[in-house]
Order: sequence, then C-alpha cells, then structure tokens
Amino acid sequence: LVRLVVKLWNVLEGVDNNLFDDGDEGPESVMFMLRSMISILGPPPKSFLQQLKFSQAYEVVRKHVFNDEGQWICHLKLLEPTSMSEKTTRLTGEDKEMFLRFIGRMVRWDPNKRATAAELLQDPFIKDVLK
Repeated sequence: LVRLVVKLWNVLEGVDNNLFDDGDEGPESVMFMLRSMISILGPPPKSFLQQLKFSQAYEVVRKHVFNDEGQWICHLKLLEPTSMSEKTTRLTGEDKEMFLRFIGRMVRWDPNKRATAAELLQDPFIKDVLK
C-alpha cells in the first residue's frame, strides 16, 4: 500500500518531490523508505517492528535498521521531521486538504488502522476526482 501512495503522490507532486525516498531499488531501499517514513510519521511503534517478523524485509531491518528496543541503528542519518502538508507543493486550499486526508488514511504504521480499498473508494477526494 505504501508503494501505491508513493505512486499517487508522484502523479500529483512529481517525481522530484517524493513523499518517501526509497533510494534505489537495491538492498538499501528499505532503509531509505523507513527513514523517510519516520521523518513524516515519527518512529514506528514496537507493534510495527513485531509485525515485520513475518515479512521478507525482516532480516535487513533487524540487523541494520532497528535494534531490539526499536531504536534506529542504521548508518543513514535520520531526516529532520516534516509533514505531508509541508511536502505538498502543487495543491492548495480544499484540494490540498482533501488529498492529505486521503493519503493520511493510508499512511499509517499499523496496517490495521489503514483504510480499506472499499473505504478509500468512498473517500471525498476519490469521488471528486471521478466526477
């Protein structure tokens, strides 16, 4: 879902203003993505790190990104905190607010707190786009 958000963001904001930098598609892409997510969402809860145990990225994250206490141990320096609103440059007013609410429903550490596809299809931003 995060990759979908990134693609949608790039369509509206352009590829020069990535929401989450994933570096290249190499082995460090997970590190770049997590670093960018932390700058916008803050540090992940321990429940997120526990859920990673079931993903392909777990070994990379466990060895190179977070320690067992959830502290950042990656060689990449954390970015300064920012917000999606600060990063949004092409939309203004109500369009910007609707877009940010829509994106915000998907960009959550806890997948259980993300909107479902059916819920997103009912979102005012999507309904406005489909008019």
